[in-house]
Amino acid sequence: MHHQAMEGREKTLRAKHKDTLWSIYRVGWALYKQEKYIDAEKIHRRAIEGREKTLRAEHKDTLWSIYGVGWALYKQGKYIDAEEMHRQAIEGREKTLRAEYKDTL
Repeated sequence: MHHQAMEGREKTLRAKHKDTLWSIYRVGWALYKQEKYIDAEKIHRRAIEGREKTLRAEHKDTLWSIYGVGWALYKQGKYIDAEEMHRQAIEGREKTLRAEYKDTL
């Protein structure tokens, strides 16, 4: 279902549209839930790339994609890389959302 939405939005809205990027992000989490961590990482990185260009690096949606990569790496046993991604997400959230914000915590 998420894959169909992603593909349809890419055709009609283009790859860098915020709704297309949302679909890409959701496909990443769907793959994660299926324990397809390598694929989930790739899709979340694709979402990061598009969101950084379209929304900016500090945007909350971009930070959620970074967080998604962190979890995919963690599940692959790449703990140092996962920590780096999670720290990047935390630092971005502290800058834009404040340290006390629920998603930062």
